[in-house]
Amino acid sequence: MGTALASIHDGSGPIPWPDTPEAAQLRSWIEPLWSDGTAAWIANVHTEMFVVACGEVVLPLSVGSARGDSYVVSPYSHYVSYALDETRELGGLLRWGSRLLALPLTGICRLGRFDQVVMVNNWLLSTNLYPSLDEPTVRAILEAVRARWPQHAVVFRSVDLGLRAELHGWLEEAGARMVFGRRIHIVRDSVVATKRSNNRKDAKLARRSPVRPTDAVRPAEAAALYRKLYIDKYSTFNPLFSPELIERARESGMWRVQGWAESGELAAVIGTWSFNGVLTTPLLGYDTDRPIADGLYRLACRGILDRALALGVVANRSAGAASFKQARGAESVLEFNAVFDSHLGPLRRLPWWGIQTALDRWVVPMILRENL
Repeated sequence: MGTALASIHDGSGPIPWPDTPEAAQLRSWIEPLWSDGTAAWIANVHTEMFVVACGEVVLPLSVGSARGDSYVVSPYSHYVSYALDETRELGGLLRWGSRLLALPLTGICRLGRFDQVVMVNNWLLSTNLYPSLDEPTVRAILEAVRARWPQHAVVFRSVDLGLRAELHGWLEEAGARMVFGRRIHIVRDSVVATKRSNNRKDAKLARRSPVRPTDAVRPAEAAALYRKLYIDKYSTFNPLFSPELIERARESGMWRVQGWAESGELAAVIGTWSFNGVLTTPLLGYDTDRPIADGLYRLACRGILDRALALGVVANRSAGAASFKQARGAESVLEFNAVFDSHLGPLRRLPWWGIQTALDRWVVPMILRENL
């Protein structure tokens, strides 16, 4: 087994970009973040971006975040703020009770500098797809990152037990603390999935609906529908994409943006990203004020399936709506943040240990039991 060497770059000098489709995608994505700053493209993300290169592999890195940033760069937002944000649906007493219970955890996270992290393969998206990897490359990347930022925890994002089980094993063997992130849903064979009754019903809805597919999607409308769903309905800690980011991703060919409209008014939108044989949907939104009977979410999901089918790729359907996605052919697996913190002091490790323990003991069993 040969020795692999990795190098880290901040965009200010020459970068050994490999001649691969995956590297070309990353370059088109990260160069605007370097030139304008991340917040110009994703309003609630303030971080420094780097790339780590090792042979034919190049991955994005994010270092640090600002208070109140999206969970895509902030572990505190992921594990504390996002959960508290969701308590806004609870009654007043329960909401304030939850916040009081979270105060000790908040204090521990602050003292332990929980957000002092380097996130590996962080595309600033909910689902971060990987190029092909081998174990020597992974270890070289880890060694280079720890050497560059010895006072930071190192976190590999989006390590799941379905498509990335091998990577999970390598990282765990290297000493990673596997901290549960979410449960995701994977459609491995779109051809088989199209034969399921629910997917056939969705196709029938798409044929009969007055809401018709369109590629003439204005970025501002797409951003507004995404915000209506993911920011206004779900959480302010989801990444807040600008219209300019959506247009840039579409123009570069990284995302395929498709909408559904009625009488010229956009009702639903998806932006799909295909990378190394896997497709995911970083952009999804629909008009939440319209009746459920319009089936806008079903139209969007059928659009995702059709896109995966056309490309012949696996579909990572991200988290949420477990029963809905399982009924349409998805396999549900756990996804983790692989955290390296053994080089840090006890206080720095305490938040990660406490959150991992709570998730493993109570949250993951509940999610599996309730099929969330």
